[in-house]
Amino acid sequence: SVDLTSGTLRLPYSVFENRKMHLALIRYIQSLVKRGCYRTALEVSKILFSLDPFDDPMGVRVIIDFLAVQSGQLAWFDAMWEQIGQESP
Repeated sequence: SVDLTSGTLRLPYSVFENRKMHLALIRYIQSLVKRGCYRTALEVSKILFSLDPFDDPMGVRVIIDFLAVQSGQLAWFDAMWEQIGQESP
């Protein structure tokens, strides 16, 4: 079985069949932000980012810092950014 929370599931945007999932998640994040649900939007952003972290076709890196600040999760954001710097190809 696949565990979505492990962060190892990859659905690259370059595969045509995966694009609808990416688009649905980014639209859901937009909807959550409009309603002021920043913490939930951050959690969904984490999932979306983990699906294709190196290409980041939906530009989650642009909004994830805003969501982290709005939801009071700066410590998580600092740790995540540190880890990304170590894993970059």
